[in-house]
Amino acid sequence: MGRPKRRGGGRVTPKTKRVHFDDELGSDFVFQDRDYRYEAQWQLPDADPHSGFQLNLLARDAECVLEEISASGTVDMNEVDYWSSCIQTAIVTTRSPDGVEPSAVLTHAERVGGPVGAVLAAAVSVYGPPDARPQARRRLRRIRESHADVPAWIEMLGKAEPLRATSTTDRWGEHCEVCIDYRRPDGTEHGVSVSIEPFCLGMATRFTLGAPSTQRATTVSKDQIVEELGLADARAIVTAGLEVRGGFGIDEDGSIADFDEDLWALLEQRLELLPEGGRAPDVSALGAEEGAAHFTDFFSRGPRLGEHPDEMHDLGRTMFVFAMVCRDRDFLRWTPLRVAVFLEDWLPENGLFCRDCNELHEHPPDEEWFSTVESVFPRWLRYAAGRSGLSDDALKENLAAARGPLKQMRRRATDSPR
Repeated sequence: MGRPKRRGGGRVTPKTKRVHFDDELGSDFVFQDRDYRYEAQWQLPDADPHSGFQLNLLARDAECVLEEISASGTVDMNEVDYWSSCIQTAIVTTRSPDGVEPSAVLTHAERVGGPVGAVLAAAVSVYGPPDARPQARRRLRRIRESHADVPAWIEMLGKAEPLRATSTTDRWGEHCEVCIDYRRPDGTEHGVSVSIEPFCLGMATRFTLGAPSTQRATTVSKDQIVEELGLADARAIVTAGLEVRGGFGIDEDGSIADFDEDLWALLEQRLELLPEGGRAPDVSALGAEEGAAHFTDFFSRGPRLGEHPDEMHDLGRTMFVFAMVCRDRDFLRWTPLRVAVFLEDWLPENGLFCRDCNELHEHPPDEEWFSTVESVFPRWLRYAAGRSGLSDDALKENLAAARGPLKQMRRRATDSPR
């Protein structure tokens, strides 16, 4: 499975960065092109070239946000909250080890002063590293005391009252989206949503900031199930997903898996507003040893006509690894969606688990491989259904879900019309 790469250096908010806000109109907010010219008067005397450049970008970015608000005549707090969270990727944390020290950002904010410095300090006071927030609040207070033109709306930054939470799942209970609604002091409501990836250890992905769940209900399809979720449980589920994602660690180049990185700081801050004591769904009781026992039992029965032992056992190891990265880690649980993901995504992207090197890698398909997979995989679905007590109708759905991808797999590799 491919690892997403962290955005490289350069501007803090990318030029013409498109940010999707999941509102009822499906509209996009687009940051306008910004000219991040070097501002010598904002340069800290003792700053190194990299830090100095980043500090100037941050200040210039804050200035552009203020200019856009002034030009529009209105303040969209979703946009401001997004920006305030986004710039945290330029400040040093475990997720952005190449960022600028928070103390340098705050010193720069106070040096710049005025609305620009206040907005920058306010962003750090709400969404910055926890140990830097008290200092940021003190700097913000000093800026406000010395400058009368600080915008009043920065008082609303990060202030939100939790209202409700919902979970939206498909009919098989695989994909899950958690949406948590909040109300700002001005009475407006917004929603923060997170998807829990079922086939990547339950990792949290696809963070969005936009309309509350009550305004998004009309977009739910008939195959989706929406249920109320306790606020404490919502916190526990999303936190567990973030912990899984954090386990991916920092890459060799110093970057970190960062899809949705821009909203990570905001998500953490909103989670802190929720009550504790909730519970995330338990991982399957089936452990690796018990799962391996099922595979051993299945494959000990030997190959059938058209099946080849080496390919058969390679497929078994591959299915075992796939089950280990599913959120529930249930070796016997298969759904039409899980079948499709395994055949259409997992195998093409990751290949087979090789018995010689104990790693997943591409496997050049041949006739022995195709005939084995086309026979063994449906047999495994029947075996798993029998051991797990799956209904006959559900088994038929799984088998039907496998037919098309198996044929397509052979077609793509051999250009065969079969």
